[in-house]
Amino acid sequence: VKQKLHSRRCDCHTCITLRELVDKVPAPVAAAGTADRGGLAEDPIFMSQDGGFVVGRGAQKHHISTCHCPNCNHMRFKREAGTARCVTLDAATLHDLVGEDMCNQVVLDDEGEFLRRQRIGQANKGKLAWNKGLKHSPETIALIKANTARAMQDPEVRRRMRDAASKNKHTETTKMKIRRTVRDTAHKKIDARMMAKSKDLGPRRGKVGVCST
Repeated sequence: VKQKLHSRRCDCHTCITLRELVDKVPAPVAAAGTADRGGLAEDPIFMSQDGGFVVGRGAQKHHISTCHCPNCNHMRFKREAGTARCVTLDAATLHDLVGEDMCNQVVLDDEGEFLRRQRIGQANKGKLAWNKGLKHSPETIALIKANTARAMQDPEVRRRMRDAASKNKHTETTKMKIRRTVRDTAHKKIDARMMAKSKDLGPRRGKVGVCST
């Protein structure tokens, strides 16, 4: 609290208020396949009413809601995955926890994130990707398949996929190309299946002569 370590049984006003707020929040129900990627479920996340997170343990600070620093991104993921209790603090409690001068810290906002990605893109321009040409091992492929199958059983994952797909609609030209590709692929599979069947049957004698089909 305000960059000072309080004991677990501290009876100051701020600690009592925080305990009461944490107890009011129901235990998180982690989505399928996200519990082992989002951190410990018992770690509470403190956030302000505008969506900014309280970051840090020894020297806590309040970041703005559009912060894209690694800590805020990690907390944002745990909040969306449902693997942590999210406690919303009012302005007074937030000031008591981190101090008014430590609120609304700008670490990496939208503009900073854009510039950071731009610098990374310029630095990597013309370079080959480190994983180009590499293939996953059979163990990794099996793990990816298992995690994907488990995630697809989660209704929330399927809903997010439907929402994302509804925002990207194909043009008529793209639909025509998809139909043509699907049709040609189906015809190739039918021809290959017929050729394999003809090869298995071998030459057959017809009324006129010997035929292979």
